Amino acid sequence: MVSNASWEKCAIAVLKTGIWFVSKNKQICIPLDEVTGIELTKREVQGKDNDVVQIVNIENEEVVTSFVLCPLTTLQILFNYLKDATKGTEVSAGDVDDVSAQVAMLVYSGMDSHAIEKMVNISHKEIEKIYDKLIKQGLVEVVMTRREVKLTTKGVRFVNEAVKT
Repeated sequence: MVSNASWEKCAIAVLKTGIWFVSKNKQICIPLDEVTGIELTKREVQGKDNDVVQIVNIENEEVVTSFVLCPLTTLQILFNYLKDATKGTEVSAGDVDDVSAQVAMLVYSGMDSHAIEKMVNISHKEIEKIYDKLIKQGLVEVVMTRREVKLTTKGVRFVNEAVKT
């Protein structure tokens, strides 16, 4: 969490691939496919509540929030444009069943598959089916494949011998 962040004067450019903030000293790009939310909200600036556009995105697997402050008419146009530019990434609650939504929230909280199976009380095969649906909807991606193994006869012999010594 960053505290005491400061406002910086800059230009903003919204392209097909990203939102660029360009100031005198730096350039920052927020790729549109990493934007998780855009909202028109209020923020205290120099002791006054002002309307701002809040942009939430993922950066290096962390959630980052940025605010844009400009004249209200420009702000509304910017908000509408950003909403339109990111509408392809939106998912309505009706597109995901309750159990899949619960699994997605548990993944977001950092739980691994085994813990989710226990928490939701579903089998490994059931969670795999849910993951397949979430992958197909573009809500999750595979980061690691876990293997389940069992001992062969040779493995059982090895373990039996190892315990004797």
